[in-house]
Amino acid sequence: MPTAPLSINLDRMVDAMLDTRTAHYWDPKRGKLIRGAGELDDEKGKRVLLDTIGNRKFKKMIDGFLKLLDSKDAKLIADAVKGSPDKFNKLLQKRPDLKKEWTTHAGRELTEMAIDWLAMQGIEEFVATGDMAKFAIEIAAEAAEAAEDEELDEDEDAEEEEAGEEDAEEPEGEEEAEEEEEEEGEFGEEADDDDDDDEEE
Repeated sequence: MPTAPLSINLDRMVDAMLDTRTAHYWDPKRGKLIRGAGELDDEKGKRVLLDTIGNRKFKKMIDGFLKLLDSKDAKLIADAVKGSPDKFNKLLQKRPDLKKEWTTHAGRELTEMAIDWLAMQGIEEFVATGDMAKFAIEIAAEAAEAAEDEELDEDEDAEEEEAGEEDAEEPEGEEEAEEEEEEEGEFGEEADDDDDDDEEE
């Protein structure tokens, strides 16, 4: 009986990537994200520390987000991120309206980061859940389209290469035909010379 595809809540993954205070681990055995080390198997190799977003990357995303907000909300966000991304994350939990705007602004990029991290763990096929799932679907569709375009390009290149080889073969055949004609002409001339000699005699 085929196993059901792994289901991953990308919202939790993204929140964990912004949580620089508490370590989060991926548990391959159970196929889930764990907050802290308490629930994990003590066996080595059974957990993988989730990468948090880098400060430079986070600042760049926040700077772009602040430009979309009114002055009051922008100041609120700016004050929240002065300490760490954790405070910003907690603020978003209290302000669903800001969380929605943040998801619209940075959701795609954060989802790509989560998907890339999972791919490094060998997890390339899974069912995405949560608000970020829509971005995962978009990314997968674009990747499939790009792969299809690449395949079409390869087919076209192969066809052009075959056509080029056929064109290269045709002149060779013409040259052979011309050489045969030249040879026939030379024999014909020799025959004419022989006739002239007979007449002189």
